[in-house]
Amino acid sequence: MEPPKPSKSQRKKAAREAVIRNQEAKRKRAKRSWAWLSVGLVGTVATIVFFPLGNLVGQKLAAQLPQEVPVPPKLNIIPQEHPAEDTLDLGHLLALNRNQLEGIDIAVLNLACAKGLPGGDVDIPATRQLLDIWAEHVRLETIRNYHLFTDHPERYSNSESFFKAAMMVVVLKEDMGIHYNDQRMMDADFTHGEDYLMYGLVGPLREGTCSSMPVLYVAIGRRLGYPLYLVATQRHVFCRWESDDGKVRFNLEGTGDAIHAYPDDFYRQWPLKLTDFDMQSGVFLRNMSGLEEFASFLMIRGDILEAMGRMPEAELAYAEAHSLLPDHFLILSDLAMGMDKEKMMKNGMLDPGNPKNPFLHTVPIPDAFPPSDTKLIDVHDEEANR
Repeated sequence: MEPPKPSKSQRKKAAREAVIRNQEAKRKRAKRSWAWLSVGLVGTVATIVFFPLGNLVGQKLAAQLPQEVPVPPKLNIIPQEHPAEDTLDLGHLLALNRNQLEGIDIAVLNLACAKGLPGGDVDIPATRQLLDIWAEHVRLETIRNYHLFTDHPERYSNSESFFKAAMMVVVLKEDMGIHYNDQRMMDADFTHGEDYLMYGLVGPLREGTCSSMPVLYVAIGRRLGYPLYLVATQRHVFCRWESDDGKVRFNLEGTGDAIHAYPDDFYRQWPLKLTDFDMQSGVFLRNMSGLEEFASFLMIRGDILEAMGRMPEAELAYAEAHSLLPDHFLILSDLAMGMDKEKMMKNGMLDPGNPKNPFLHTVPIPDAFPPSDTKLIDVHDEEANR
């Protein structure tokens, strides 16, 4: 049975409703189109107006952020454990046993030996703080300039350790003004004690010699954890980097205008030739212990006092050094000659006021600095051999 057909009025009503629905759909579609067009226009305008501004702000913010730089293996300032050394004077140091002396900051040992000398009564605690500041500056500059090594390792004999040591010397010279006193190239006048003990390097002039500059390098290097030691040859002192396992070892020459790593054989000939007796003495070309460092500073103190004509004090310094190292033939020689000179003074045979008297310790040295044409030796550390 077929469904009944809609009447004419029903068909007209349905047609009107269809027209209304179509018109409503057209209006909605038009509204949506305008909405999307508005969004697109706003986005375009925002891109044109705000992108350059945002880019500029972003650049400024990026410039303010810490920039990532290559970082070498961790460099720590290692505090050295020892007795309350800030209050230690020369008398207290001399009362310590040998094991205790091994733990004392080399700067303290050196500066204590300057007490009582003209200009030598420096504030040791304040000086140690200054050295801490210098060490931190060296550490930061080493990190900042690490790319110099990674870009051209061959310039540093493919040794990261040599790069660190060389950077330390360069920073101390360029940023802190450390330099060799050229006057001492012409005369080794020990009345200028500031050139032979470290207090001249931390003073306003920042001057020193091969007796004091390597001490400063060792003091700073040890604060950075570097395995640095003092080493002596005839009439010269230099530094040596030697790791505990012995895999990294090179000599560091940083008193002149250049930085070198000369082999041991070089120092057997310069500045004066070492004889077989010299080598058998056990004094030269070996790493100094803390005890030997202190004894060598006492010997320098004696040389300064002797040059000033203060013979009893000089002999006391020599005797104190001799008690620490009784087998050190140079210390014993200085002590014996000092006693002879004092006897000659008392007998009127020596006049401290005579500029040609032997108190002045003027020692001619063939060359103040090593020859610059000697090549760097090939030194390699664990990093370079990987």
